[in-house]
Amino acid sequence: MGDFFTEHIWEPVKGFLPRLIIAAAIIFIGMLIQYLLLKWLHKGLANRIDKTMHAFIRSTVKIILWVVIVLMAASSLGLDTGSLLAVLASAGVAIGLALKDSLSNIASGMLIIASKNYKSGDYIELEGAAGSIDSVDLIYTTVNSTDNKRIIIPNSVLAGNIVTNYSHNELRRVDMNFSIGYSDDILKAKEIIRDVISGAPGALNEPAPLVEVVSHDASAIKLVTRIWCKKEDYWNIYFYMNQQVKLAFDREGVTIPFNQLDVNLHSPEQK
Repeated sequence: MGDFFTEHIWEPVKGFLPRLIIAAAIIFIGMLIQYLLLKWLHKGLANRIDKTMHAFIRSTVKIILWVVIVLMAASSLGLDTGSLLAVLASAGVAIGLALKDSLSNIASGMLIIASKNYKSGDYIELEGAAGSIDSVDLIYTTVNSTDNKRIIIPNSVLAGNIVTNYSHNELRRVDMNFSIGYSDDILKAKEIIRDVISGAPGALNEPAPLVEVVSHDASAIKLVTRIWCKKEDYWNIYFYMNQQVKLAFDREGVTIPFNQLDVNLHSPEQK
């Protein structure tokens, strides 16, 4: 029994043990190098590039390092890395066919990063989703909505659809419509709106604000108002104008009409 154990179990294990120790050491040292390199990348790139690109680079480097570590460990065990690479390539083709959507997302993520059309913190809108970009990873882009919902968007969807980026340009235009009655003084109403604009915090004088008659509706004259501002002041001005124009119209006696329906009743006796 002792000879059998020595010959068939201990001797093979003893011969393979040094390689196993070397492979374990390679994995340990590789993981340590990976940790230090990723830490260095975090410190070195955190303040130099966008947060989104930073996260993407870290994810890519981490995957590449893991592949290198596995190949080196396999080589130390005496495995044919050439054959292993061929197997990995064949498996990669099969996996690629099975995960073509995920690979499409990865390619789209690379395009999104390279195009620099979006960055972390930008407020975007596309069909079915809107919010501020939190991160762009290899497969998904994470967006936080205004009511604090976390939205996960596949990168291929983001790259293959029309996306509105509200944060890309420094200036935005606030477009609003105000209605007055046909019996009201148009020039007076326009002057009231201009006075309100002059007191709006963040409203820019250049480009100049616009207040003009845009249409004659069924029960009202509609005045279009366009105000330029910095992107961070957009909603403050929007809410301010809605409230202050109503208050100013009330003070000055300018009416804000609402739709009316006239109903005429005819009795059977009427001809």
